[in-house]
Amino acid sequence: MTSETTYAPGEHVEFNAESIRGKRYLLASPSVAAINVEAARTLRVAMMTLSNAGALWAGDVSSGRGSVLAARNQAIDGALEALSAGVEVEGVFWIDDDLILPAEALKALAVTGHDFVCGVYCQRAGDMMPLVGRFEEHEGKKGFRWAVDLPENAIMRADGCGFGLVYTSLRMLKALGKGTFNHRDNLSEDLSFCVRAKEAGFPLYCLTGVRAGHLGEPVPVTYEMFRAAWAQNPASKDVETVTVDGAQEANAA
Repeated sequence: MTSETTYAPGEHVEFNAESIRGKRYLLASPSVAAINVEAARTLRVAMMTLSNAGALWAGDVSSGRGSVLAARNQAIDGALEALSAGVEVEGVFWIDDDLILPAEALKALAVTGHDFVCGVYCQRAGDMMPLVGRFEEHEGKKGFRWAVDLPENAIMRADGCGFGLVYTSLRMLKALGKGTFNHRDNLSEDLSFCVRAKEAGFPLYCLTGVRAGHLGEPVPVTYEMFRAAWAQNPASKDVETVTVDGAQEANAA
């Protein structure tokens, strides 16, 4: 059954951009194919925007290991090796190589101050669902519901997300250790990571105002495209609605 998950906005939140000044970050952009030029350009602009806010780049732990799972686990290994070598690193940005990023994307995720925060991007095929949502149990069966009705500019709690636009702290990665992306419970590698993080006491947040395009044909898929298509879907009129607590309006300076 297709289900609609909605998030109610709450109190206004101000983020302090000065909080990231002087802090060092790593980039993890796993790639197992040719990198799209436009995606690379927008990533570079987002990295420069973060630098212009006073943040520093400690290095790149991207890997192309034949599979996304192997590449992501290798990136964790690289981040932990940097930490053990005495490199002061605040966190890692996980950015897929087929996303078109807004210039403020990385800065906005970093200034939230959370150990685990994602932006919004959608599947580039099928129903184009936003890749963030919550775990549910229905009639004794466990599943995952993608959120389809997000507030315009909020920071909200979620259970899981795709790992194409994510920030994680080194503190969390150290606590979780190596192999955190390994499959479990018949879940994808990114949702497996999310389950382990939640079990270890690290909540996942989503910054809904950070929205990326997902390269597809003939144009990148966006959340706005998804919403327009969803509004024309007769099934959307009769779906079950699940309200998730903990959403707050957000304003990333």
